[in-house]
Amino acid sequence: MTDPGATLLPPIGSLADPAGNERALLVGVIPGLQRERYLLEALSADYQPSAVGIAVAPEDLQGLIALFEDPSMDPPLALTTQEVLYAEHLRTFGQVRLPPPCFSAAVRIARSKQLALLPLDMDHPLHTRVFTTHVRTSELWRTALRTGRLRRKHPKEGEDALQWCRRWDAAMTRTRGYRAVEEHRERFIAEATQGFAQNEQRLLAVIEAPRLPGVLAHLRSHPQDVHLDEEAPMRWKERLRTAAAKASAHQQDASDPAQGDRVVGSVEEELG
Repeated sequence: MTDPGATLLPPIGSLADPAGNERALLVGVIPGLQRERYLLEALSADYQPSAVGIAVAPEDLQGLIALFEDPSMDPPLALTTQEVLYAEHLRTFGQVRLPPPCFSAAVRIARSKQLALLPLDMDHPLHTRVFTTHVRTSELWRTALRTGRLRRKHPKEGEDALQWCRRWDAAMTRTRGYRAVEEHRERFIAEATQGFAQNEQRLLAVIEAPRLPGVLAHLRSHPQDVHLDEEAPMRWKERLRTAAAKASAHQQDASDPAQGDRVVGSVEEELG
């Protein structure tokens, strides 16, 4: 089973100002998949953003920037069992790399064009407070005990990468506390994106695909001057098809790595 590639369109959202001018393009990405690098590069060439936002913590964004500026640095190597299993299943749809190509590509796009690079997610201290407020010890234990089930959470016949990524996320956030944490993240990302879009002409916002529906729902229920444009996905459809086709043509090119990244190995290689 392989990813349809050229026919798999990324989920998007768009923010517009009162005059109808597009102020932000929100793109849902699949973390880890090499295809997403080329997808973002194609969308950026089309959209010509004035700034790039990434739904990661400020501290993580600094790490991505440091890796871009010094490719000789070793990328993060310590993965959790759940992250390794995620990568193992995601490999069904193409090469998987670390750091996630969607995020390293966003950094490269911003740096190469000297654009503002903006973190859209909570910083680590705030995330820790939200996590400890909502996630109980019993939930931590239940999550740890689900590892065996996650080994069997492989893609189903006919399932594309986006559908599987959302199903995996649902399994990871099935308890009340974990869902609450992600809902807090979605609200924060939505408000940060909306705030930055008020000051930027064309913000390219890179957001994990499973979080995008919640982000868009918050923007829909909290309209401001810069508001959600419900007609944008239809207007962007042909442009998304073009970007997806370009990404599909490149996704198996293992000879074209990003600066400082590496291929994620098998479960045995990563966990010993």
